[in-house]
Amino acid sequence: MFTEIRDWLITIGEAVLLTTFLIFFVAQSFLVKGYSMEPTLHNGERVMVEKISYRFRQPKRGEIVIVKNPLQKEEKYIKRIIGLPGDKIDIREGSLYINDVLLDEDYIAEPIAFWYQKSCEVPPGHVYVLGDNRNHSDDSRRIGPIPLDHVLGRVAFVYWPFKNFELIKQPEVLSGLEVYNH
Repeated sequence: MFTEIRDWLITIGEAVLLTTFLIFFVAQSFLVKGYSMEPTLHNGERVMVEKISYRFRQPKRGEIVIVKNPLQKEEKYIKRIIGLPGDKIDIREGSLYINDVLLDEDYIAEPIAFWYQKSCEVPPGHVYVLGDNRNHSDDSRRIGPIPLDHVLGRVAFVYWPFKNFELIKQPEVLSGLEVYNH
């Protein structure tokens, strides 16, 4: 009887350790809260975030990531990386420019509100993130560029509800800026 209980406790302990390792270092599930990433991601969807690739490479423009809000570290956002370190970001007349190149974004909900104008340079060790639903998103326009150590992982796929299952890939429209992809 004691041997059976001990075996169960060891099995449970191993499962807890493995799960902890996976959540901290490999992948984690996140719930999409809000509408800031529509039409790409929807409120209530669950996504799987992989955490391994950024241990070996820097984030890339166009990837959808989970970031910690630098103003409130317990708050996490799902956003798209638009600017990389050294990029000049300009929002003017409803359009987004990166290093003076107009970004053709067919994945956004609507153009940025005409009244909104902003310009900044992404500092070293940071990325600039925006929601795909630009007029309804708290993002780098409000909280500033995100330190790279606040990028928790890359959204790999939507898995719930199952009818919405989709692998997330980098949009082709950002490929015209590869010359700036540091």
